Amino acid sequence: MARALLIAEKPSLMREVQAVYKMMNFPDQIDFKSFRGHTMTLLAPGDYTPEWEKWDLKTLPMIPSKFKYKVIENGDYFNIYQDIKKTIELGNYDYLINCCDPGREGQLIFHSVYESLGCRLPVKRFWNNGMTEQAIMDALNHMEDDLNTPRLKNMIHASKLRADFDWLIGMNFTRAFSIGANQRKALPLGRVMTPVLNMIAQREMELKDFKPKPFWEIEADFGEYKGTYFDHDNENETKFFDKEKADALIQSLPNVGMIEKVEKKVEKKYAPSLHSLADLQREANKVYSFTMSETLDIVQELYEAKYLSYPRTDSAYITQDEAKRFPQLLAAIKEIPDVLKYVQPILDEAGVIEKTARNKKYVDDSKVSDHYAIIPTGKPVDFNRLSKRQQQIMSLVAKRFVAIFMPPSVVNKTSVITNCSGRKFKTNGNEVVDKGYTVLYKTKFSENSLPSLLENQPVSLTETTLIEKATTPPSRYNDATILEAMINAGRFLEDKDLKDVLKSSEGIGTPATRGSIIEKLINLKMIERKKKTFYATDYGISIIQNLNGHLVASPELTAQWEQKLKSIEACQLEPMTFWHEMIEYIKVATEEFKQMTYQIHGVAATYTNSEIKLIGNCPKCGQKVAAGKNYYYCTEYKKTCDFISGKAILGTKISEANMKKILQGKPSNILTFKKVEANGEKKTWKAAVIYSAEKQQVVFHFEDEGPKVPTKQLHLKCPSCGNTLNETGNFYMCPEYKKSCQFIIGKTYFGAPISIENVEQMLRGQTTEPKQVTFTDGTVAQGVLYLDVPTKKMKFKRI
Repeated sequence: MARALLIAEKPSLMREVQAVYKMMNFPDQIDFKSFRGHTMTLLAPGDYTPEWEKWDLKTLPMIPSKFKYKVIENGDYFNIYQDIKKTIELGNYDYLINCCDPGREGQLIFHSVYESLGCRLPVKRFWNNGMTEQAIMDALNHMEDDLNTPRLKNMIHASKLRADFDWLIGMNFTRAFSIGANQRKALPLGRVMTPVLNMIAQREMELKDFKPKPFWEIEADFGEYKGTYFDHDNENETKFFDKEKADALIQSLPNVGMIEKVEKKVEKKYAPSLHSLADLQREANKVYSFTMSETLDIVQELYEAKYLSYPRTDSAYITQDEAKRFPQLLAAIKEIPDVLKYVQPILDEAGVIEKTARNKKYVDDSKVSDHYAIIPTGKPVDFNRLSKRQQQIMSLVAKRFVAIFMPPSVVNKTSVITNCSGRKFKTNGNEVVDKGYTVLYKTKFSENSLPSLLENQPVSLTETTLIEKATTPPSRYNDATILEAMINAGRFLEDKDLKDVLKSSEGIGTPATRGSIIEKLINLKMIERKKKTFYATDYGISIIQNLNGHLVASPELTAQWEQKLKSIEACQLEPMTFWHEMIEYIKVATEEFKQMTYQIHGVAATYTNSEIKLIGNCPKCGQKVAAGKNYYYCTEYKKTCDFISGKAILGTKISEANMKKILQGKPSNILTFKKVEANGEKKTWKAAVIYSAEKQQVVFHFEDEGPKVPTKQLHLKCPSCGNTLNETGNFYMCPEYKKSCQFIIGKTYFGAPISIENVEQMLRGQTTEPKQVTFTDGTVAQGVLYLDVPTKKMKFKRI
């Protein structure tokens, strides 16, 4: 029997595949490990050669002879990397299984680690389009050679070349542009980030230049109905920008007219497509004002709770395999209030379900590549146990899913043209026949019933009114509209072929990165979010103005090179041809940047903090804490607050992940500290660090060396994996904690003790007795603790 190690992209995916593997009679023995998304990042310029450490035009362009990767420094990535390395070295495996997301990015996540380890084992590709048991079984039973199958091999090449290209653009263009602007800090440019900034900045400049322009419309009253004058050559043009011409036309109108045309039609609108991530983000922003990142986070929580399918999808279709499960999927959501009274009638009509399963508007295998649309999974939804935000997203997905089984809305539309001596007026009438699926959304229809009218029927013109209006400025972008602009970025291009490339690749950015791109622009102070809309800062506008139409500020750059990457994946372009073309482009474009000088405005006001990374809230004053070069500090430091903590204590690095825990009132991971006493004695000890509200600073925490060694086995079962829980000095925890399970509960919560009885209550779905907690900012609150079902985490609810 051959032995294999399966490495999944995320722990949740690993657990799903592992559970199915244990049920099936797979011929080989498989062990399981997982990443947590990207583990590696490309080396920084200074890691290649000391000459590239210094920002100097003479060193540009920087082009490594071979791109190399290193482990991401923050978080637990190094431990994950070392664990996988050791497992491969000691496991005596015959082959590895790449169980990362099926797509270009999944190839990069796996193979950047694989090559860094210098591994030579064969690799098989687990390629799944769903998370059902059958889909996972099929993927395990039909794995292909990841290193030699042409489409998979070329997808690896494309993934690396895309990452190389982004590095070359970011490092070289940013340095050349920043030096040309005589700035001591970076003015970051990026293949996706800068075009998005350009969209928002251009809109900002349009708004600043906009001046309302008055216009007039003529409304005619024909007794039983009214009509609006329109231009004979353009039925949609009703405006007069010259008031005198409008007045003159009114004076020339007779008192009678004739109905020239009556056109009636029935308009049917069927339920919209199922949710892609982008579509769900747009709807959640429109309905609940969620940002793109917030929506993704909530959908991820519901995915990990097994209520929703994989979130990072650009498809709005599902496969025929999933359509076979329609009754199960519907039954799982029938208790959700917004769809409660509609699901059972659908389940009672087998014909409706069968008809929907054949509808290519929703079910089409050819439109599903990596992942299908976001839909319920078939796990019964305990709606009342979800958080409010989870309920809101779950309801949106449930309504969209139920809608595809419901009839269309039907509206009788009537269009009437009335002729008054050659002057024509248009009247539109709407009459709702059937609200159809729109009852789910409580859609309000604009009804305007018209009397019975016949062509050639004479009518009397009883009154005319001149209505004054004014042109309105374009709307500011919000999360929904900037996301739509990113997806439809091809509309900013003139070349039809490039438009088609961006259309086929869903625009610029990916479902997983678009939200973070916006947040990065905000952190860089290039744009601001005010309530729901985005404003370009003077600094951001100045960058776009100085780029003066450069390709890096246009989606065209992405379109041109995405076209080539797709050709590589389709085995139509040699990777080395792409490499040589890429290097030549970088050389020429960087030289163009080097020859220019730039004048950036708004830097003093907005750029001084552009590289600040915000990581949490200050435990002293509640403002934001930033990660500087050598310190973590309150953004109000030296103003109204004095919180500051070094990035290293006695030479031991305090990572951002650990500082985030500290800012949340939790101890850091156990760290090793060293100190040389005055007498020369070397002292080494282990401890966590925590913020002391009493001392108002970060201090050592010696109470427990972490939840690693169990001291007592409990009679309680882990809600995540079913193992028997352990009790340690400060925790109740799963024995597989930090391995294949993440369940853990502390024995205190902001000063409130948590007993075994409390844990039992929470595991039964109950709340604890009222407890008093004292948060790190000194706020005292009364409330109860409960276990959040989707995330399996303890939460606090005020009372």
